[in-house]
Amino acid sequence: MPKVTAAYRDARRAHVLDAARRCFVRDGFHATSIADVCREAGVSAGVVYLYFAGKDEIVAALAAQNLDGITQAAQRIAEEHGQRGAGAVLSELCAYIRAEHESRDTAALALLVWSESLRNAAIAAHLNAAFSETHRIFADVLRAATGTPEAEVEATASTFACIYVGYVMQLATQSPAAVAAVPGLVETHWSKPAP
Repeated sequence: MPKVTAAYRDARRAHVLDAARRCFVRDGFHATSIADVCREAGVSAGVVYLYFAGKDEIVAALAAQNLDGITQAAQRIAEEHGQRGAGAVLSELCAYIRAEHESRDTAALALLVWSESLRNAAIAAHLNAAFSETHRIFADVLRAATGTPEAEVEATASTFACIYVGYVMQLATQSPAAVAAVPGLVETHWSKPAP
């Protein structure tokens, strides 16, 4: 019998998570059962339980994957586009989220995670850490911009967080056209003029 590699196990785990994501976005966390995930993934319950102790562990893994993915993207975008200003960073983050939502329902899953954080302390802690990190990223870009008074940095970073949350919420519940103008408007209003 061939040896099962770590890459194979990782791929199988990712396959189960992708199936769970589709089920959760379609039916919600609480209406989805392990049997639903198995059907969606085309695997037996034994395969699911090989990687996860139960549905709560799947929910936590997807929440972490979604939150960490967005936070890591924000950091990468800040490093690549921060010199253009904080508006450019938020604009690029919105574009990233839209692309991820179109392929993986990222915005819809984010809403489910935010809602679940009201009853699940571990997810709430992860969510708060992700929001704090994103706020810090925006604040750092604002601090690096010449002429941004320190008194405005925290308030503007908080404003960006509100815009980001609203963008994700509308993207998940409306059509992408409903938020199409947001990235350009944010970039125009909060970016540095070209030298």
